[in-house]
Amino acid sequence: MNELRIPKSHPVIDAHTHIGDILTRGGGEIIWNMGVGKPLIFDPITLWGLVGYRNFGLGNLLYRLSLSQAITAEQVRSRTATLENLRKSMDRLGITHSACMPVHPYVVYGDLAEAAAQDPGVIPFTTVDLAVGGDFEAQLTADKAGGAKGLKLHGIIQKVALDDPRTHKAVEAAGKAGLAVLFHCGISNYYKGEEKDRNIPEYGAVDYAVRLVREHPDVRFVVGHAGMYEVKEVMEKLAAFKNVCVDTSIQSAANIRKLIKVLGPDRVLFASDWPFGDAWAALACARKACKGDGPLLRKVLYENAARVYGIG
Repeated sequence: MNELRIPKSHPVIDAHTHIGDILTRGGGEIIWNMGVGKPLIFDPITLWGLVGYRNFGLGNLLYRLSLSQAITAEQVRSRTATLENLRKSMDRLGITHSACMPVHPYVVYGDLAEAAAQDPGVIPFTTVDLAVGGDFEAQLTADKAGGAKGLKLHGIIQKVALDDPRTHKAVEAAGKAGLAVLFHCGISNYYKGEEKDRNIPEYGAVDYAVRLVREHPDVRFVVGHAGMYEVKEVMEKLAAFKNVCVDTSIQSAANIRKLIKVLGPDRVLFASDWPFGDAWAALACARKACKGDGPLLRKVLYENAARVYGIG
């Protein structure tokens, strides 16, 4: 673990994390809980981190084979997303800032703004109610003035596609407010059994993202997880859009190297997706991908996110 720790003189921004349970109503309330631990369960996500998020040429086969256990692990991990636990993880690894992503209706901007007021390492993003709508421009302008650094979209959990007119309206408003937009990309599942209808996994497909970014060339986009298992498709279809960056969460060192090669060193942002991903594993992959190139590592760990999110 000590080898993963970054020197204090080297700032690190984790470009994609969560506090609050983004899968349960009232999830923002858990941010303030203390002493929350993760129960002992079979957690395939931990195993994926231990092998550096490599898929051994099997695509998403391991994910599909362990889908039920993975969903259980996601829900359990989400319930551990307290500010105390995030701070412990950051301190242990030398991460100086974490961009925290809300997802309406479960965790909202007010939850994260309050956390940021308590911990200056928290970089709050905001979220909008796509189902009901409203004056997105007024809301996002106010949230920007309050400290929000970006807008988070999660088509799967919010059950609104990235190419839906309501999403376009929100992104247009984010652009006018000067906010970056980070959207989930990659087909994934968060609910099962009787709760299965609470998400629409297909909305994580890359083609929805293509139709979104094509219409907003002046907005700064971050592709969450670089598309997860659809990372190759992300490189093929989204790299040409110069206003598009990717985050490295859940990606192997080999894939991060490919992303740097295809998109360039200025468009790849280190991220862990904590608590859904393990920050120690994500940090190890990012460092391995940079192969001892100090200036490149600094771009990936800090400078790129600072520029995209407008952090001085």
